[in-house]
Amino acid sequence: RMEISTLLSMKDYDFAFVNISEPRTNETALRITVYGSDHDTSLLVAPNEPVTTIHIDFPSYITYSVTYDDYTLWDEDAVFQGESFRLYQQSSFMDSFIRSSCLEKTIIESMHHYGIHCIEHSIEVLSTSLPTIKVVPSITKE
Repeated sequence: RMEISTLLSMKDYDFAFVNISEPRTNETALRITVYGSDHDTSLLVAPNEPVTTIHIDFPSYITYSVTYDDYTLWDEDAVFQGESFRLYQQSSFMDSFIRSSCLEKTIIESMHHYGIHCIEHSIEVLSTSLPTIKVVPSITKE
């Protein structure tokens, strides 16, 4: 396991989106799987380089979004901690969702916005729970 603070503090580390699933187990309602590497070419053009598989598991979630990078508008007013993995204190994604939903005030106050910004995808998750980060030892991409 990796602490969320470790993932938030990683510099010059890139992700490539692998998949997203909803296992609906007692421990995991949403699983995001990414490859990680400190060499972005390992994630794109050199598939035989070792990469790390990372599972980001949320025990519960409110909503999530996956957007292909070509269609992503960067939120210039966002306030966040982290680089490729982010914890937002303020974001237009969260503000927009709150305006268009019927969430109770207690849920809004306990909700967090996580961003996983991959080479070709941006993944946004709103959740009231902390994710569990599971690291699989280095592998060679298939």
